[in-house]
Amino acid sequence: MHAAYWCCVSAWGPDERWLNPETRHESIFGIYEYDMGVGSVVEITLYDAPKFGILEIDAERFQDPHFEITDVIDPDANTVGISVREGGFWDCKKKYVSWEWPALAWLRKLVKDQLEFEKSEETISVQRTFIGYGLHIEGTDIHFEITHPEVLGDALNIGRILRIMRSVRDVDIRGRSPLFWDCRLNKRQRRITGTLKLSARISHDGYQSPS
Repeated sequence: MHAAYWCCVSAWGPDERWLNPETRHESIFGIYEYDMGVGSVVEITLYDAPKFGILEIDAERFQDPHFEITDVIDPDANTVGISVREGGFWDCKKKYVSWEWPALAWLRKLVKDQLEFEKSEETISVQRTFIGYGLHIEGTDIHFEITHPEVLGDALNIGRILRIMRSVRDVDIRGRSPLFWDCRLNKRQRRITGTLKLSARISHDGYQSPS
């Protein structure tokens, strides 16, 4: 969690109370890590900015030395934003198995509902990536990748995610975080992934080919 703390410091400045376990409860940062069963998310709360809400970030992101908190928040207003649903795909936590992507259809509907709620004329596609899901505003070069643990998290906010994507319209693609790169699987990759899922299913079921 120390990597998450230093990302918070980069975004909002230091609070050394967090570094001491005895004074950590007095810190403006609330930083907790939760195991989602398919990975972990780090929950971040900024206690002196109640409108910020709760942010959940895949713990793996903090292994990237170039990752910044500002990659996943609206740079103009660090607020929760209006979302048609708060929270992630809860049922998936109970039913998820490694060879399935059961949140894909749900995430597509969530995006559709949010766009209808906002009365937006945008078209946003949702496709698989190797680590989760890639959102793309059609007709633009704007992409955003959400990992599977983040989709499962209780703090998923699709309204905030769409605002993040729109905020980079005027940012040259070369200056964007890797989160905004196109990581969607092509047809060949989807076939390979499907094969791996089938192999995992056979292995999980204890199937053994005849000798």
